[in-house]
Amino acid sequence: MGNDIHINIKKIKKEIADTLARGCLRLYYQIIAMPNGRELLDDAWEKYQQRKNAEAASSSADSSSE
Repeated sequence: MGNDIHINIKKIKKEIADTLARGCLRLYYQIIAMPNGRELLDDAWEKYQQRKNAEAASSSADSSSE
């Protein structure tokens, strides 16, 4: 599983979820406002997707070899 963080969102109070959502939006807008922010965000997202797919493929290969 690595360093993935899993949060049970059903246990988060609405006020806390609203604060977290505002913070995430603020961070997103700050990144987008940076020079090349959109490209940086897209690159980071693509790398994350590639890493996730590689881990899934590796996990699938490990379970099929058993």
